[in-house]
Amino acid sequence: MRAIDELRRLGYRIKLDGEEVVCRFVGIGQKPDREQVVLLLLELKAGKAEAVVQLRREASEGWLPESFEAEARFGHRTARLYPFLGRQVLTRTGRFAPGRRGAVPSGDRRTRGPHRRGTGRSRSSAEGG
Repeated sequence: MRAIDELRRLGYRIKLDGEEVVCRFVGIGQKPDREQVVLLLLELKAGKAEAVVQLRREASEGWLPESFEAEARFGHRTARLYPFLGRQVLTRTGRFAPGRRGAVPSGDRRTRGPHRRGTGRSRSSAEGG
């Protein structure tokens, strides 16, 4: 739903509390333009049934609300992983710490960083000079 995506992009956390859709600003800095937010909230209210279905689906996928906020803010699906950076995560195949070498399953080129082999030292320092 466009209203949910836009509100998340503006820094709002959107979640379900029973049948109620709860929006709270968690962004950094000043709140966005009030008129824009009011229009999005009216759109959200008009499509509440669709919003509830989307929020329930997202919750059933096992992602944190912060993951969907990151996806909306950065505009790509792999941004859902950003809230997990620096944390140890339990996955179906075991534990791993995102951002560490070997943490990303091989074959997922979109999230694999530019890992370099070696110690990271320059040639002259490695030779003792």
